[in-house]
Amino acid sequence: MLRSGDPTTKRLVYTMCVMMCLPAFLPGCGTTVQPLSFRGINRTVNSRLQEQRPEYASVPRWDAYRTNRYVAAAQLREQIGSSRQEQRRSEDAAALTAGGPLDLPACLSFSLEHNDTIQMMRADMRKVAGESIVVQSRFLPHLSYVLALDTTTAQGTAETNSIHQYLKLSQTLMEFGKENSDSVTLRESERQALFDYEDQVRTILSDVRQTFYTITLRQEQLEKRSRLLDEFMARYDNMRKLEDARIVLEVDVLTARLNVLNEEARINSLERIIFREKTDLIHLMGLPADINGIAIAGRPGPLNMTLVKCVDEAVGRSPTIVRYRASLLEKERQMAEVWWEYGADMQVRTGWQDERSAAGLELNSNSGKYDLSMFGEAHDTAFDGNMQM
Repeated sequence: MLRSGDPTTKRLVYTMCVMMCLPAFLPGCGTTVQPLSFRGINRTVNSRLQEQRPEYASVPRWDAYRTNRYVAAAQLREQIGSSRQEQRRSEDAAALTAGGPLDLPACLSFSLEHNDTIQMMRADMRKVAGESIVVQSRFLPHLSYVLALDTTTAQGTAETNSIHQYLKLSQTLMEFGKENSDSVTLRESERQALFDYEDQVRTILSDVRQTFYTITLRQEQLEKRSRLLDEFMARYDNMRKLEDARIVLEVDVLTARLNVLNEEARINSLERIIFREKTDLIHLMGLPADINGIAIAGRPGPLNMTLVKCVDEAVGRSPTIVRYRASLLEKERQMAEVWWEYGADMQVRTGWQDERSAAGLELNSNSGKYDLSMFGEAHDTAFDGNMQM
């Protein structure tokens, strides 16, 4: 038993006060780097929200802004490196770059597997696949149990308590008539996920192909300009020798030198463009960030397709056309099912029944949707006697 003057009571009260006040001070600890965990992120968010209160002074707010960090760079690299997906990406990238210069098929296949946007779209498709399990769960057995306690009391009489139990097991066997709205929504989500994925894949692969061929063409241009630079330098050296022999004027030597400098500037600009485009190609392919550079080889091949064949190929592979065609057919199917709604809503049961249980088949209809299910149910009522008030 606790007493007011007892030291143990004082220590207990003090500990409880500290534990109750501690959460109020935790949001102010946001200047330290929090781990990338669920609790750490939430703690950081709460801390940043506290810093934006109106009564928060401008100087502490500025100090907090300069010192706040969401995560340490070393910690982020460690967490990314420990990911199984990143490990697989690094292994595939090492095997890809070890084989020499990359050709276009290798770039396209690696992009299709490791591009971040494509992987995100695949995750959306897996999410829709999970939604299909939820929609189809209506065909699983359903079990319901109800336990009720009823108390009846009349003035001057005894109190009567009754316990009522009800158990029902049912399972949908089939559906017909107007289609379930969840199935219609699921099909729309599946089409949306698939066609969005294919649209994104076509866009990314097209960007990879365009960037690859642009780099190869610029590399050819760089080789030609390098040969041209050698010619300009040879001409400049020759002009210097002629100047020493007093055969040409100084202005001719300066013109030759200017040609060399202009060509070096063009080559330098072209090298920067190639480096930037290779960086874009690395990003499109989904290569790891620690890849310093890649070597590519190849050149655009001839397009041996007529205009009619190009149009037919584009029409046959276009997700947009299939998307609108599927939407049109879905609307036509829904219009064909409208006549089911003219039927009356009903509930028909057949089977076996006694005082405490029943089993059989049940047909339900609601707004043109019919489902046939089997069921089994049992109920029981027990009295615990009377108690005089």
